[in-house]
Amino acid sequence: MAENKDVQHAEMHRINAEKRTAQSLKARDAEIYILLGGFLLCLGLPVILGTWYAIAAGRMHGAVVNLIAGIVLSAWGLAGVVYGVAIRKGMIEKR
Repeated sequence: MAENKDVQHAEMHRINAEKRTAQSLKARDAEIYILLGGFLLCLGLPVILGTWYAIAAGRMHGAVVNLIAGIVLSAWGLAGVVYGVAIRKGMIEKR
């Protein structure tokens, strides 16, 4: 009984090792970076557009905060997308 359980356990680990090849992990990491970067871009662009509403209401302090926050979010998102695409194309070696 215990020997059968050990064989099943070893087989399960062999299957998991085959599933998680370096290529599949690289593709997964690239997709995560691209999706997270896209999300941050989609979050940053409305914040930048919110700058106009702050200026229209006469709140320059709010407009500056919105503009800086939007630029930072968008830059971070763009960097994530570019990094993910670079990983996917093999330009960057992911360790």
